[in-house]
Amino acid sequence: DNPALLLRVASQSNKRGDYRRCSILLGRCINLGVKTFKVYSMRGNALLKLAEAGSRSNQLSSMKQFVEGAIMYNKCIMLGALSGEASLTILVNAARCYFRAGSYEQAVRLLSYLVEILPSSPKMKDEIVEVALQASQSLYALGHVDEAIHYMRFVFNQVTSKHKLKDGNPADDGDNETDSD
Repeated sequence: DNPALLLRVASQSNKRGDYRRCSILLGRCINLGVKTFKVYSMRGNALLKLAEAGSRSNQLSSMKQFVEGAIMYNKCIMLGALSGEASLTILVNAARCYFRAGSYEQAVRLLSYLVEILPSSPKMKDEIVEVALQASQSLYALGHVDEAIHYMRFVFNQVTSKHKLKDGNPADDGDNETDSD
């Protein structure tokens, strides 16, 4: 087996949406000793896509894929945190895997980190909603209903205050009226 060739074919399979083939080829790469950020992140994504697609028809298989995806993302984050490669999308997908695999504490930790870094993200408005919902669902799954509600309020209050500054109107008090004197 040629790891470089396997990685190229896996990358093409990923681009075409053939996530099963991509996951298998990347698994072979890992077994051959190719344990890089790119391999773990691409395999984590492939497993997440497979698990989400099959979650209604085969829950047991999907759960295994979510768990394996969470393991891949965990390795990816450890490597990416050191190299600075862990993008917002990768971190959000990792949190999705953790949540769906039942690793609620891990999901909450990662999502809390994301809430801290999202204010500097240009895609904040879209991503913060997904992150806040995942964190609240994780807290709820842990039995922390009051904390889940409090967390949602905190995040949305934070988003509201930061967006007043981000929109270029720091003095904007929320009124949309303009002076017509």
